[in-house]
Amino acid sequence: MISPGTPTQNDAQETSELYGNFSGGISKGAFQTPGYPVRSAETVIEATYQYQVAPWWMLQGELQYIFHPGGGIPDPNNRGARIGNEAVAGLRTVITF
Repeated sequence: MISPGTPTQNDAQETSELYGNFSGGISKGAFQTPGYPVRSAETVIEATYQYQVAPWWMLQGELQYIFHPGGGIPDPNNRGARIGNEAVAGLRTVITF
């Protein structure tokens, strides 16, 4: 087993940014719910790190921050308001036999 915190040649890191925009026809047309905000765009910033714990075991942590989720989808608990920005964390493991 490799010592914790010691980088290996199999470690990998990545950062990315994603942007999605709803076209005017979708955001203002038949898909708009009366009384709810118009949907527009969503932006996601993501960082991930993959750590090779042992030759047979890999861990990967991930953190995402989402601005304007779903292009500003309505909040079902607050009529007329949008869902707020969200932070999402995840951990994945792969064990190879």
